[in-house]
Amino acid sequence: MIHQSRRIYDSARSYLALAEPAFHDDSILVPNVMAVVANLALCVELLLKACDAKVTKPNQSNNEQVLVNGEISSNVWGHDLVQIFSKLNPEVQETLVLLFESETNQQLRPLLEKCKDYFTHARYFYESKHAHIFSPSDIRILAHGINAAILKSFG
Repeated sequence: MIHQSRRIYDSARSYLALAEPAFHDDSILVPNVMAVVANLALCVELLLKACDAKVTKPNQSNNEQVLVNGEISSNVWGHDLVQIFSKLNPEVQETLVLLFESETNQQLRPLLEKCKDYFTHARYFYESKHAHIFSPSDIRILAHGINAAILKSFG
């Protein structure tokens, strides 16, 4: 999995790396909580998509670009974490569930359900139709737990 979709996985890890310091400093977390939640939700989304996607790199690279275009093929689209997870190969789902639960002592599926629309709601939090109660700690557990599961199983 990771060898085929390393670029997606690395992108997910960058969102996690940007969000994590906020949890160690309330002066960062409190005024930026929606950005932190959005980053972590996008991280989880990309971690899950990395479990399915195939990325074909172009034959040539341009050293002046940060990312070189690649062709991505996947059965998984959208932002709903439950729907993304449900489209993964059943063996991958089971592996993620078992390893997530052993890493976090929490069940994966209820957390996915609770946080399934966090990205969509957090990125437009200023619109009343996206008013939502968020648990930054839950989406953080999802991000770290799924990342650890992927590293143990596929890394």
